[in-house]
Amino acid sequence: DLDVIVEDETFHVHSYVLMSQSPVFCQMLTSRMREADDGRIILDGKQKKEFREFLRQLETPGSSKPPKISPEDAQWLVVWADEYGIEGLKMRCEKVLMDLPASSFDALEFATKYSLEKRRKQCLIKIASEPYVHRDRIHELMNVRAPEDSDDEEEHDNQANEEQHDDQGDQKES
Repeated sequence: DLDVIVEDETFHVHSYVLMSQSPVFCQMLTSRMREADDGRIILDGKQKKEFREFLRQLETPGSSKPPKISPEDAQWLVVWADEYGIEGLKMRCEKVLMDLPASSFDALEFATKYSLEKRRKQCLIKIASEPYVHRDRIHELMNVRAPEDSDDEEEHDNQANEEQHDDQGDQKES
């Protein structure tokens, strides 16, 4: 009873599939919005390949086991699930993402942007356990220039020389 147009392809969809899982689609199709009157939704900027998989994830009947989500699909499905308010799909994607490496700031920023709390905590713990590896990015976020390795050595040498000079000065005063 509904046509969803993505790129140049028209998908014939039961509106209930979208409305039952997405408050955004429900609003579009039950209010006085154009989509409800026309029985047609145009998803500009979306890819038909992605919509096909998105729809497959939503069409799982009642108590059936939902289709498996690949790590690659989880990355973009999270974006769709967030945009259309589909928390169940978003949680399933987060579970898949938890198996990916968590040591990058990109993973942390993605998890934060899409409110994936378990993934965000996982990334924070991993990044915090390796501060030296991430020092440049940490300094960048703190808006501080990261010390060069040679700067550290030079500063250490200067401190050692000052301490030695102070000790010699103390000995002369005695």
